Amino acid sequence: MDEFEEILRLNALRSEIIKRYETGERNFAGADLRKIRISYPCFLDTDFSAANLEESSFGSIYFINANFNSANLGQSYLPSFLINSNLSHANLLQADLSNANLICTNLTGADLSSADLRNTKLIDTNLSHANLTDIKIDERTIFVSTIMPDGSIRTDSTKQIIDAQQLRQRFYKEWQDNFQGIIMHNADLSGIDLHGTWMYPVNMSEAYFSNVNFRDANLSGVDFNRSSFIGCDFRGANFGANLEGANLIDIDFRGTDLRCASLYHAMCIRVNFQGTKVNLFGAEASYIETIMPDGEFLSSL
Repeated sequence: MDEFEEILRLNALRSEIIKRYETGERNFAGADLRKIRISYPCFLDTDFSAANLEESSFGSIYFINANFNSANLGQSYLPSFLINSNLSHANLLQADLSNANLICTNLTGADLSSADLRNTKLIDTNLSHANLTDIKIDERTIFVSTIMPDGSIRTDSTKQIIDAQQLRQRFYKEWQDNFQGIIMHNADLSGIDLHGTWMYPVNMSEAYFSNVNFRDANLSGVDFNRSSFIGCDFRGANFGANLEGANLIDIDFRGTDLRCASLYHAMCIRVNFQGTKVNLFGAEASYIETIMPDGEFLSSL
């Protein structure tokens, strides 16, 4: 097969996989998907177990509750969001996971030898018995509550990773208003008042929040531009905040007043807006498996 025929074959394979997914199929276990190139918003509850994905390229895709158990991802390109996904015993030899976000991901027994983990965030990830020989990491690689191959739990000492007590202290006692790029996991911020002003908004842009409780918090004037929220509860919050370009995954906004919030170009996956006061006109946001304010369910883009 010459190069042109190979390109045609891979294009046809990509179109087939996307079409099957969009028609409701979620089982691709054992499939031969070598060298496939897919640019697609997200794959939810999808089974790629034992699939051959060697030298594949997925780009910035959201994999949520995906199963890659025993899959061959050797030399693959995967700078994606992998959330609540299973990559146990997967082959990730020389895989490029740079810039990836591994959140609550199971990599037990996976072979990550010579994998690229530069600028990768591993949050609540399980690396038990994984092979990390010759992995590439840098100062931007961050481990948070991650189980390492020897069973130890690693959380890096960095100013980016803060808990609820530290945030309250910095904001209330030290009068800090710049929290750009922070990472917060399993924190309770219910009732917190982070009210910013029009002149001096609280900067939480490009931050990561996973399993954080924001119930009844005052977030008026907070800048969450391009931040990521996974599994957070915002019920009852005062939310006159900037959410432009934010990633909102498994979020509960029920009963929240979002009329002064900007959701321009936000990615909303499994978000519950039911009963929310919000103006989505002109937001140009993306909605996948999302419940809208009137109760309508949007299953895809």
